[in-house]
Amino acid sequence: RSPKDGADATNLGDELAMLAARGLEVRSSPDRAAAIPSAPNATVMILDDGHQQALRPQLRLVVIDGLWPLGGGPIPVGWAREGVEGLGRADVVWVMGEALPASVRDVVPAEATVVTARRVVVGWSHQGVNTAAGPVGEVVLLVGVARPGRVVSLVVSLGLRLRAVLTHPDHHPFTAADLAHATSFGLPVVTTEKDLTRLPPHPALWAVCVGLTVTSGEDALMKRVNTLLGRSG
Repeated sequence: RSPKDGADATNLGDELAMLAARGLEVRSSPDRAAAIPSAPNATVMILDDGHQQALRPQLRLVVIDGLWPLGGGPIPVGWAREGVEGLGRADVVWVMGEALPASVRDVVPAEATVVTARRVVVGWSHQGVNTAAGPVGEVVLLVGVARPGRVVSLVVSLGLRLRAVLTHPDHHPFTAADLAHATSFGLPVVTTEKDLTRLPPHPALWAVCVGLTVTSGEDALMKRVNTLLGRSG
C-alpha cells in the first residue's frame, strides 16, 4: 500500500503515516521484497524490520535501546524481534543511548560501525502546522506508545506540568471517547506525532516532534553510506 491509497494510520499504520506526513515516500507491505518494485524511481530504500526477512540488503542497520538492549527477550516473551544473536549479522548497530551496552559487545561484529544517538525535541505540530513554540504551563498527556515513560520525561524536561497522563497500549485505536476524556480537563492535550495519526483533528491537540542527534559514529556511518552509493564524500 502507498499514500495514494490513503495516507492515514488505518491504511499505512501509524508509523508510516507519520513519515508520509513528514513528506517521505512510503510503502506498506508485510512482504518487504514485494513492495520494492512499487517504487521504481527510488535510489535508496529503508526497510523497517527487514533484518528478519529473507532479503540480501546492502546494509544491515540494527537499532537497540541502550538501557534495555536485550528487549526482554525474543517475541513472544519480550519486545525484541529476534534473539540477540541477530546482532551478529549487523553492519551498523545504532544505539539509542550513550554507548554500546557491555551485554552485547561480544555479539557485535568487530567490523560493524557503532553509532550512538539521543532524542531531541525539534518543534511542535498543531492543527497541521509545524511550530517552534508549543503549549506552556499545565497540559494533559495522551499517548498510545510502547514506552510512555520516555514521553513523560521528555515533556517534563520542556518545563510543562502534567495535570494527567492518559496512557494506552502501543498502536491503540483512539476513540472519540478517549479524546473527549483528554479534552475534558480544558487544557492543551500533548501527544506524539505517531499518536496524532490515529486521533481525529481537534484544536486542543499538540504533537511534540522528536528528532535525533548523533553523538558518536556519524563520520564512520556516512563513509559506509557514501561508499554504498558510490559517492566520494
